[in-house]
Amino acid sequence: GDNNIIRTEWEKDASLYVEHFPSYRAISWADSAGHLQWIVPLRGNGELQNLDVFANRPKTPLGMTDRKDDVGVSPVMDLAQSEKVIFVYIPIFDGTDEIKGYIVGVFPITRLWDYILKDNAFHDISVRLYEDKQEIYRQANYKEAVENLDNEVVVNFYGISWRMQVR
Repeated sequence: GDNNIIRTEWEKDASLYVEHFPSYRAISWADSAGHLQWIVPLRGNGELQNLDVFANRPKTPLGMTDRKDDVGVSPVMDLAQSEKVIFVYIPIFDGTDEIKGYIVGVFPITRLWDYILKDNAFHDISVRLYEDKQEIYRQANYKEAVENLDNEVVVNFYGISWRMQVR
């Protein structure tokens, strides 16, 4: 019925985003509980089916509410393929205050940050990124040999804090 037409159109739109923005691994529609349902592309992303977008959220994060009715970002999650990803989710409402689901972007951390930094005007700097004490990203050109030249900044991204070291 109409639901199949809606899903088909949604999948066409989602596939265009995935095709034209290389930082995506997938785009999904999640149900109102946050479980991933429609996944584009499905090939290679079967492990995402029914995954709970909110499962990895801290229970009482500093400076973050537990609201799920606003744009949000998950903490980094390790998938079975040993790929670190984040989920960026946007709630969908039906004209009331009731959440009908979420549009979820699935972003591999390395692919996302490589894309963000690819046109870096400062080619002589390199970046390393941490969530809590865990390194989640290291730019390919990160200069290990340079000691004590790190500049650090905290990047707050929709309730998630990352510590960025720049050399």
